[in-house]
Amino acid sequence: MSDDGFGTVNADLQMGVLPLDSNGKPRNGIAVTARGSDETHRGSHSQNVDFYVRNINPLTASNKAQEILEYLKASYADICTLPPLSGYTTESFGNVTIEPTSSVEFVGVDENCGHSFVVSGVIRYKPIN
Repeated sequence: MSDDGFGTVNADLQMGVLPLDSNGKPRNGIAVTARGSDETHRGSHSQNVDFYVRNINPLTASNKAQEILEYLKASYADICTLPPLSGYTTESFGNVTIEPTSSVEFVGVDENCGHSFVVSGVIRYKPIN
């Protein structure tokens, strides 16, 4: 997603939760989180994921969540190239796809006036033996 203009990893595109900014306030951006555990069916694995978008401006947050949904729809048939993270590489997993499983949903407003939206998806992959 960072290669496609959604932000810089560990800045405004984060695995897990968005970190606090230098003022101790929640940062605007996208947090990608796993939901539940990995499931296996006939040699294929799947992992549910949520893409949380937070921004002070509700229109910006909603639009970015919609962009993520459209991105997932458009790239569903594409095989993903995995970044070189420990244990999760294109050398160890193949046929990786990400499919959207929800529409854009409003999560709420936090105490710092950040508006959050979520798009859910599923990552499907097969281990390379």
